[in-house]
Amino acid sequence: MISEPTRKFTVLDIMALVAAAAVGLMLARVYQASMDSAVSDSNGALTFPLRIRWFGRPAPLLASLTLALLALRFVAPRPRYRRLVRSPGFAACYGAALGLAITVLTVLLEWGTGYLGYSRPRFYPHFLMMRSVSFSAPSVASAWLVLGLLGEWRHRGRDWIEVGGIVLGVGWLALFAATQLNF
Repeated sequence: MISEPTRKFTVLDIMALVAAAAVGLMLARVYQASMDSAVSDSNGALTFPLRIRWFGRPAPLLASLTLALLALRFVAPRPRYRRLVRSPGFAACYGAALGLAITVLTVLLEWGTGYLGYSRPRFYPHFLMMRSVSFSAPSVASAWLVLGLLGEWRHRGRDWIEVGGIVLGVGWLALFAATQLNF
């Protein structure tokens, strides 16, 4: 039996995670500014539920860290592709990345319909952040469900990227559950 290579925590990993966290926190500030401008544009008539105001803020940080871990997973040493796609942490990252890609695609389609003459309300980035949660979390759950049904969810040698992917997957699911609360 061939032992799988494990990845040690390197300076490149630290740099990538710090950069991803910086981008995520910057986008969280954009989220808050977008909500403030939407409220001020409506002269205070528009208010957002608490779940939108608070639970949308971690979405940009989760998105940037997910994409960073996905990119770091392809840096050597890494497991073979066959084992890589069957690992829960990687499945969470590529499931969330698929949800983020669907989010970007829907935004591009909405912008494209504006050029066709359909009237659209002003675009606010906080709607994009909440939409990313509603696409990414079910993608993570689906990827994990498929792994579980196929019997591929096994304990293998887990390195820090695998554990980080699992933690981010749980974060996406918890954020989705929190946004579904009705308060």
